[in-house]
Amino acid sequence: LVGEKRMLINCGILLYEFLLDPDDAMELLLNVYNKRVSKAGQEEWDSWGITHKLEDANYNPEKEGDRLLPLLEKQVREKRAENNKQKEPPKAEQSAATSDTEEKSEEPFLLTLSEAEGLNKRRNPISTGIPHLDLVLGGGLSGGDSLVFSGGPGSIKTSTVAAMVRAMTLPKTAVFCLFFDEYFPRVIRKVCANFGVAYHDTEEPTGDILKQLENEITRLDGFVRVVNTRAMEPTIEYTVEQCLASAPIGRMPIFFIDHLHRLHSGSTTQKDGQTQIVEKAVNTVLNTCNKGSIVIAISEIPKSFLNVEVLEKNPMAAPADTRVINSRFGASFVIVKKPSTEPSTVLARVINSGKNRFGDGEMGFMLKANWKTWKVSSHDEGIFTAEEKERKTEQKKDAKENELV
Repeated sequence: LVGEKRMLINCGILLYEFLLDPDDAMELLLNVYNKRVSKAGQEEWDSWGITHKLEDANYNPEKEGDRLLPLLEKQVREKRAENNKQKEPPKAEQSAATSDTEEKSEEPFLLTLSEAEGLNKRRNPISTGIPHLDLVLGGGLSGGDSLVFSGGPGSIKTSTVAAMVRAMTLPKTAVFCLFFDEYFPRVIRKVCANFGVAYHDTEEPTGDILKQLENEITRLDGFVRVVNTRAMEPTIEYTVEQCLASAPIGRMPIFFIDHLHRLHSGSTTQKDGQTQIVEKAVNTVLNTCNKGSIVIAISEIPKSFLNVEVLEKNPMAAPADTRVINSRFGASFVIVKKPSTEPSTVLARVINSGKNRFGDGEMGFMLKANWKTWKVSSHDEGIFTAEEKERKTEQKKDAKENELV
């Protein structure tokens, strides 16, 4: 009996790792269990190349469980491939971005230097809605650009992204929100607060509030879609494919992702480490930039960087899996929470990590958020409070004394 349970637990873990749909996982697991413990499944069980009989005195369930796992893995992979094939969108729904990809496949493989240079286009940036961020990005973000924020808990990263969603909802854009870090309806409350809905009305909105929100989107001639992570936990490949397919022709797709380390790539294997897992997901997301999309993402930071002083001294190394993320994104910023003396206010400093292909790589600025309304504004670094300046002076004094010692 212990052997049976252990084998089923192993099967369950395997199904969890390889399947996205829990209903499919349960179906296969029950299928395996029925074949394992009933004579009714004996014939098909034998066709898998595994022979056993319940009345056999030499029957070792744990040993045969080890033989079963590779075969089960194969069946799971086939099931997942079948699911992905069934979920492919109809060809008629392909967007302009998909059509562009098909056209590009007809381009010559080798280009002359002048032909390659002729592919460059002048940036036409869209404002992020945060003036100081626009300034360091050369006016905002343009098609093909990517931006990543890193920071510790409570540093208003998500609130900043929520404000950017509103600012970048325009007649020429298609906005897609991929919120995996928190329970996504909770994050959507912050987004809606930037569309003219009072934050306290977003907790359990009435029909009038929802109508007000719809009217505001209509007024802006906007297109905003939210990935429903409650319905399923899709691969990033499937998510991107569905988003691009639904983007109306003529609109630029903009992806807001919270956060990168929660993305799951369908190409991930059991042998992949954390860095490889993140790299595959990041590559899929940023490949959309080659089709003219914009990507704004949030990254985790290692536990060692939760210390503010460490974070400020080496912002370039702040994102978890730094090499993968900073080497691929066009601009990288670190957000550090700061003490605030104002009531109902969260203060944070934005530090350029040194990677910025679009504007000034050195300038930093401050963000201020009101946690009652979740509106975010930007300010010069001079907004530091007197206490902050005094604390920095004390730190420098202590550092000099340590050097003398």
